[in-house]
Amino acid sequence: MKKKLFQTQVAAVSAAVPVQGTVNFELIDKEIPTGPENLANSLKNGSHFFYLARITKDFKSFRFSEYGYALVKKSKSKTTIQRLDSLYCVHGNAPPDRTGGQLSKIKLQDGETLLVSTFIPNDLKSLFVIPNSALCCSDKYKPTPIELQNNTLLGMYEDVIQSIDQNELWSILISNNRNPVKGSIRYNKKDQCFEGYNGERWRALMWGEE
Repeated sequence: MKKKLFQTQVAAVSAAVPVQGTVNFELIDKEIPTGPENLANSLKNGSHFFYLARITKDFKSFRFSEYGYALVKKSKSKTTIQRLDSLYCVHGNAPPDRTGGQLSKIKLQDGETLLVSTFIPNDLKSLFVIPNSALCCSDKYKPTPIELQNNTLLGMYEDVIQSIDQNELWSILISNNRNPVKGSIRYNKKDQCFEGYNGERWRALMWGEE
């Protein structure tokens, strides 16, 4: 089962260029004023994050900003930001406009830079951009949407809050066999049999044949 890794724990920014014929960005190695971490180095391949794309000349004022939800795609030579959903955009100092996909129609002018950075939405509606999701928090003030897939539980596994499937749940139960509770069942690989815990010790389970 492929899970969506969502990253809201980092504050990172990089310069980018639009990928022609698509709604995506390609991150480029361009010097920008000192700020947060480099976006390409901070986000893992295959992770999802909330993005803020802004067009600027002086890195102080922005003639256009778009807020959305994207996927990170990395190869040996490049990092591509695949835009999945546009939440809203802002033209200069105008009120937010929720007409999606506008950034792909805007052309960069001479001397302008496209900046792509992470951000955390400040409204509840945007945080639930993933269907069938629950909000969790591993770091203070950094909510993370967790997609709940069919036949899974929400829990902590390998120090990460995530959607836990049957195999992962079984691994958790097996790892707690050092302090089993009465009625627990496990599989003994050495003796190749199932065992039950009677409150004192593990005993092999006997199977009746019809």
